[in-house]
Amino acid sequence: MLKIGIQSRLLLGDKAEEKDFHRIRVAGFDCIDFNLDRFLPNNLIYKGKINHFFDQPEEILSAHFDEYYRMAKREGLEFSQAHAPYPLYVYGKEEDKEYLHMVVEKSILVCAALHAPYLVVHPFKLSYPLGRMEEHKKNMDFFQSLIPSCKKYGVKICLENLYDGFGGRICEGVCADPYQAAEYVDKLNKIAGEECFAFCFDTGHANILGKNMKETILTLGNRIQALHIHDNDGIRDLHQLPFTFTKELAGEVSTDWNGFLYGLKEIGYCGVLSFETFGALKCFPIELQDSVLRLIADIGRYWMKELEEGTGR
Repeated sequence: MLKIGIQSRLLLGDKAEEKDFHRIRVAGFDCIDFNLDRFLPNNLIYKGKINHFFDQPEEILSAHFDEYYRMAKREGLEFSQAHAPYPLYVYGKEEDKEYLHMVVEKSILVCAALHAPYLVVHPFKLSYPLGRMEEHKKNMDFFQSLIPSCKKYGVKICLENLYDGFGGRICEGVCADPYQAAEYVDKLNKIAGEECFAFCFDTGHANILGKNMKETILTLGNRIQALHIHDNDGIRDLHQLPFTFTKELAGEVSTDWNGFLYGLKEIGYCGVLSFETFGALKCFPIELQDSVLRLIADIGRYWMKELEEGTGR
């Protein structure tokens, strides 16, 4: 059954508070995509200034995030997925690699505490310093190492389609090609002997790279079990709400939302329509943010109706 979700960025703080969950529920959402990257931000990782939040013992971390779970449950909300800190490999900072691996292992534990079935993990983007073959090898080794924790806690790892930057240009990152992404998921599941891996399709990343939404979704098929839904101008990763950008005065939208819906309809997607739209909240005054949240939820309900009752257009 389809549900509507929103990421926790800018909505949930370092500690669980009932008013935050009530706000999400009143806006019209069913689910939350928990941003674990809040607790180890990417700007610290890139600078090599890693904090020690994930150094805490497993029982302390479990208790901390169990509080989020209990408050969400009281509001009738669930955690549909979580986003691990990223990047997990910074070329030239090899000394952090082992620590970041531990962070992902702890993130799987946190997912279990939140009762979130999926953890979205960015693959390593290493094609430009190391080449595609070495990038593939390091990613396969890394994701294979997570299989025991996935099985232990009953959490699936979702790879994500990424873009990259080189020489001031935006270019395809790892898993941007749906055939490569499908190969990653299938090989890893074969190694695991069960379905420990799936895919999170990111609409904004696909739009930046000019991907055909419908064809990409159809190629990935039922491997897609999580979504990051957001809009942009086709140039920058802006995390805005859908229908924000148009190509021409005539009103042609930047992102092919019809193709997106057609694709989801055709593969029989029945998960969460999860919005990664923190950029939209940041653009509006605090006094209008609840209205923005309601609009995002309304878009989700409209799409849900199209997918369940209409033609997915």
